[in-house]
Amino acid sequence: RLWTQGRLLENKEFGRIVNDLVPGDQPGTDLDVSSFLRQAPGLDDAQRRLVAMFVEGFHAAPVERMSSRALAVAAAATARDEGERTFRIQNGYAEIIRWLLAQSVSWGASIHLNTVVKSIRWQPGDVQVETRTGGDTRLFRAPRALITLPLGVLQAGPETGVAFEPELGPKAEAIRGLGMGRALRLTLQFRSGFWHKENFGFIHAADETLPTWWADERGPLLTGWAGGPRAGRLRLEPVASQV
Repeated sequence: RLWTQGRLLENKEFGRIVNDLVPGDQPGTDLDVSSFLRQAPGLDDAQRRLVAMFVEGFHAAPVERMSSRALAVAAAATARDEGERTFRIQNGYAEIIRWLLAQSVSWGASIHLNTVVKSIRWQPGDVQVETRTGGDTRLFRAPRALITLPLGVLQAGPETGVAFEPELGPKAEAIRGLGMGRALRLTLQFRSGFWHKENFGFIHAADETLPTWWADERGPLLTGWAGGPRAGRLRLEPVASQV
């Protein structure tokens, strides 16, 4: 739904724009969304702004860096998996960690806490991981390793992150090209809901400080959201100017 000129309007064309005009798995060169919107036939300026707002808000990505093919794949998954509903773990997300821990231990895994990886020396059939815990150094060795470091650690380099010996070559270039989007969220809790529909999907108000809003099926909660470049700008503004 769109909030424009003081009115809330049903937006029936957004799905068509994203699902039909974005190339998805069709053959051809993948484009960033900004380039795709400039070249896509049949779109007016308002429709281009709508897609750009969705990419920057929902995916927290600048349109110059978001893949049009990835956008189509994500839109298809959203439609398939009831993407306009909010789902949460009933007993909190810590349940996921507890389940993963129990499963790992049941398969014989050993969990090492407070163990900082400093370097990974690798070759086919042999991986050596050097770690530090406090002032102690320890070496783990295995035929292979699965690396799941946070992106910031991977991009930090050997000085403050993890040193790979030998270096990762083309993989390092791919890692440098990855990015994490910025997002800012505000959740408001009311004594009772004043909106008529329990789950009204998303409301987009392009000119507002927080351009995207949605309700929560668990109670009288409204969440405001800004993502991408807009969230970055809001983080730099004084709090008083946002009230």
